[in-house]
Amino acid sequence: MRKLQRDSSLINIISPCVRNCCLNDENVCLGCFRSIDEIIQWSDATEQQKQKIINLANARKIDHRLKYRSYIDSGHDSNEDQLLRKGP
Repeated sequence: MRKLQRDSSLINIISPCVRNCCLNDENVCLGCFRSIDEIIQWSDATEQQKQKIINLANARKIDHRLKYRSYIDSGHDSNEDQLLRKGP
């Protein structure tokens, strides 16, 4: 049985852009949660830098959801939450 080697140079990280760009007061996109600087740097970034950007964006997304969770829990549902409760 032959083992496949994983060549790290072949990994291509796809942009986290969701085409829903809206910057907050801190210049962070509320669609993908990257900072404006990270968005600008994306095309020239190495795969390692892209992974770091994605990790930072994911942390910002979690922080954002936790920050506004108490607002939603107080009876103000987001459209996404309403759709999740309704189901398909």
